Amino acid sequence: MDWCFMCKKDGESVNHLFLHCEMVTDLWNKLFARVGIAWVMPFHVVEFLASWQGAVGCGGNKAEWRMIPLCLFWCLWLERKGRCFQDCECTMGEFRDFFFSTLNFWVNNLVRDMNICNALF
Repeated sequence: MDWCFMCKKDGESVNHLFLHCEMVTDLWNKLFARVGIAWVMPFHVVEFLASWQGAVGCGGNKAEWRMIPLCLFWCLWLERKGRCFQDCECTMGEFRDFFFSTLNFWVNNLVRDMNICNALF
């Protein structure tokens, strides 16, 4: 791909889309500021995920912390798919709201599901 569906600038790659696209970089920076972490973004997704496992944010709640990149990757992929195949594009603000509401939904359902599992087993 010669250009990124998200920023419409750089060549699209997995590393660019999930880590370095200006749309996602802005969101990563807001997220890190929200949890009070200074972060230097690795170049590759594999390096990012490895370093993410070693960091602990969200008040030390590892399950919630581990969901963040997966949720953001999922939301980015849905937005990219919408732009690519359905000619539907969210603003940065709409995308940010979609990500945080999706993350909130995932976290709330994880806690509920964990409570059900603990009650059953």
